[in-house]
Amino acid sequence: VGSEMCIRDSIMYGIPGFDNVFQGFLTIFQILTLESWVYLMYNYSDTGSAEISVIFFVLVVLLGAFFTMNLVLAIIVDAFNEAAS
Repeated sequence: VGSEMCIRDSIMYGIPGFDNVFQGFLTIFQILTLESWVYLMYNYSDTGSAEISVIFFVLVVLLGAFFTMNLVLAIIVDAFNEAAS
């Protein structure tokens, strides 16, 4: 019963967080895939400094997700051009 309570508390009721490295990577992955990142930003702005939370999430989305998307598209276009020639 004690271990169940510990596991349930570490999941944070389905809200990803930065409590350990795995949850941190999972949270960053969720932000980078643009899956419900706004709700995470609102949750973290309610728990601490709203300005820092908004700046962090917007920077991660702009620099991470869009950069990664452009990088993947560039690799696909390059592979397509090599196959065509």
